[in-house]
Amino acid sequence: MSMKRTKRHGLDVGNSDGLPRSGGDWFARPANIQRFIYGLYFVCAVLVLADWVYEDPHPYFAVEKIYAFQAWFGFAAFVVIVYLGKLLRLIVRRPEDYYDR
Repeated sequence: MSMKRTKRHGLDVGNSDGLPRSGGDWFARPANIQRFIYGLYFVCAVLVLADWVYEDPHPYFAVEKIYAFQAWFGFAAFVVIVYLGKLLRLIVRRPEDYYDR
């Protein structure tokens, strides 16, 4: 088997069978994960600060006039979805050997 490097979908997969080279994954390096998290913080901060500059001229509800309402609403919706997922897991959970029976 040859160890020819190929590119698939713009990604260097390292060899012809499509398996990645060891250490080739961008998220495998802790420094890159930290950069990604800081990038998310930066984007979130810019969007919240942009609320000072941009004012919605036609809010549908009065509560939408509160500073950074969309950010708080989105975060609250995310928290609700996570807890609903935990509740759903309790409802649909099956024993570990369910398919072996």
